[in-house]
Amino acid sequence: MPRRWWLAAWTLLLVTLASGTLLRIQWTGAVPAWFNSQHLLHAHSHVALLGWAFVAYFGLLFRGSRFARLRWWSLVCELLLLTLIGVLFAAYLYQGYAFWSIVLSTLHILVTLALVWLWVEGPRQHLTAAARPWIDLSAVWLVAATVGPLMLAGGVPMGAVWIDAWVGFYLTLLFNGWLLFGVVGLLVDRFGAGPNPWLRRFMAAGVIPGVLPRFDPWIAFPGLEWIGWAGLLLVGGGLVGVAFRLPLAETAPDGESTFPTLPRRWLAHSVRMAMVLTGVAVVVGGFPPLTDTLAGAHHLVIGFVHLHLLAFVSAALVLLLYRTGWAAAVLFLSGVWGTVAVLLGVGAFELLGRPVFWPVQQVLAAAGVLALTGVALLPLAGLDGRRDQAD
Repeated sequence: MPRRWWLAAWTLLLVTLASGTLLRIQWTGAVPAWFNSQHLLHAHSHVALLGWAFVAYFGLLFRGSRFARLRWWSLVCELLLLTLIGVLFAAYLYQGYAFWSIVLSTLHILVTLALVWLWVEGPRQHLTAAARPWIDLSAVWLVAATVGPLMLAGGVPMGAVWIDAWVGFYLTLLFNGWLLFGVVGLLVDRFGAGPNPWLRRFMAAGVIPGVLPRFDPWIAFPGLEWIGWAGLLLVGGGLVGVAFRLPLAETAPDGESTFPTLPRRWLAHSVRMAMVLTGVAVVVGGFPPLTDTLAGAHHLVIGFVHLHLLAFVSAALVLLLYRTGWAAAVLFLSGVWGTVAVLLGVGAFELLGRPVFWPVQQVLAAAGVLALTGVALLPLAGLDGRRDQAD
């Protein structure tokens, strides 16, 4: 993987963690609110998904294959992509979800479709045979997800229910489709032959049914919520199965599977645990008798988002992209699991109707600083040796 992609992904991860930490610091009230908190929240969430995760994923996907034969064209595309992400972040920071951020988000969709097209029609021999079906499915879900934002064009006359349905469609396909299948595919490519193919088929069969309850006002079908939960059961249960069947270890020349350093073993075990917990959360969160109750606990929902995107997706991409020293691993993992634990813990108190007497935002801000510091230290360990490549 070229160093410029490595540096771009690292920079975007820093911006993601820094913006989230700044948001928590502003919410403590200890400092002046330099930015509109709602706008900063939009900027943080969009740079996390459309910046850090997007660049890291496609950087790993295209390493040295397609773009190596189109040097000048690839450089132009990379420059445009990074410029678009930077301007998009600034637009959300300045105006939140408004005209310019919508226009730029639409341009990002066009870039997404172009990159998926390059993947579909280009050579894919650098991926293992076991990984390709996972990546192909992730491309399907990513393209399908783009329908959600495009359908929002008619959202104003259709009302809030329409908007909520298509936003839910978009995010569900990104979470349970593109990111889940894509990251698992990259892990399969890197660490082994992969889990039983039937696990992938079960999970793929559950993605679309898991989205259907979002359209309950328009799909008049008895028991639709239970059909949706059956889909989520396949997705979440399959992810738990993958977590236990996927060998998250590097194979040495003598055939022994091991990580060269203890910090990377910690990171790998953390990713496996996050996969299991994410799968369980998908199943429990979609269980119809509990869905509305759990969704009403704000911190619980935010905790699940961070479990999925931070503890699973981001930690897995860090594992794939970077070497990891002691300080970086300890600080990053402490910040990640501190954030997830606090959010889920406060969410549990909300469910029980109990007050929280300790400074939640201060603790979350401290956890953010730990994770941010850990990521800032990653360059000290250098590029991942198996992906080291000059520009």
